[in-house]
Amino acid sequence: MRLVLPFLSLSALAVLLAACSGGPAPTVTPGPIPTLAPFVSPTPRPVVPTPVVVETPAAVPTPMSARSLYNEGVGLGEDRRFEEAVDAFTKAIALDPDNDEAYFQRGFTYGNLGRFPKAIEDFGEAIRIYPRYTEAYIRRADAYVLIGEIESAIQDYGEAIRLDPQKAETYYARANTYAFDERISEAVQDYDEAIRLNPEYVVAYARRADSYAILGEFALAIQDYDHALRLDPQDAVTYYTRGSAYASMGQLPQAIEDYDEAIRLDPGFGEAYASRADVYAVLEEFERAIVDYDESIRLYPSYPPTYYARASAYSRLDRLEEAIQDYDQVIRLDDEFMDAYIGRAVLKVLVGREKDATPDIDRAVELGFERGFLMEMIDEIKRQQELE
Repeated sequence: MRLVLPFLSLSALAVLLAACSGGPAPTVTPGPIPTLAPFVSPTPRPVVPTPVVVETPAAVPTPMSARSLYNEGVGLGEDRRFEEAVDAFTKAIALDPDNDEAYFQRGFTYGNLGRFPKAIEDFGEAIRIYPRYTEAYIRRADAYVLIGEIESAIQDYGEAIRLDPQKAETYYARANTYAFDERISEAVQDYDEAIRLNPEYVVAYARRADSYAILGEFALAIQDYDHALRLDPQDAVTYYTRGSAYASMGQLPQAIEDYDEAIRLDPGFGEAYASRADVYAVLEEFERAIVDYDESIRLYPSYPPTYYARASAYSRLDRLEEAIQDYDQVIRLDDEFMDAYIGRAVLKVLVGREKDATPDIDRAVELGFERGFLMEMIDEIKRQQELE
């Protein structure tokens, strides 16, 4: 179970992979869910007459005061004085209601304020005035993603692609959205197109690799991670995700090498320590695993699965009281972590505290574990103890 990095600069998501009670095993964790274009103001399209051949609406001369207010809003936005920028753009729109750029820039400003429904309204107005406004479709799609309206986002990205089919970034953004919606095959198709249009698109290779890993196509994933690392050999996250792909293929030495490199590039990479620990545990190098779990816990002290994994390693070394302490910590952090109750109950039986195990057994059953099976496990443990 590993932390997942943010999907968007303005919205964090966490995906926890279930740990099994039999001890840690290496699993592929997708890399960070890719970042879409943030709400920062681009270089504005000038509010001046432009040649018809340029993909912008035919500019209509506007009153100087509206133009000045528009320019003032752009400057205020660049200075991150967003409320004042909204006011300037609003005044510009009052004087020139057909100013698509003022709506567009105000939409960006609302986005920076986290007011995404208002941003969507303004991007819609910009599109109403100028229906071929590709960038407004893209930014409205970004805003739809941020409020969870995935289908609307995909529709807008699709319209932007129809208007400008040569823009790799739009395919990449739509691919990210498909991936977020767990439509992985469709995501792969869009990453393919983004890479076709821009063969040096490093993040598209990395994200396509993540998608292949989710599909269980680890060899294809590693090929894409290799390509991404040739283009950007300093990316710790890509070493980490490639390491997870190697681990899932059973190529554990290669996985360790990649986790080593991820940690060298980013000594604060807690997930890499924990994943390397998982591999050490599979190799039955439990002391080394515990050292890495210790470091991961130091970096992420509130993440229950790492305590759970360390408890499993302690158990394998017969350090049962330390394992019980780790299960205690798991349950303090997450009182619905069923496997921790099961593990703690079993260890309490092993150390002669059978009565203390009863509340843990009851809680595990409350959370969905089958009582008969759990009691059979405990009875078998007691028989083994008697034989010893």
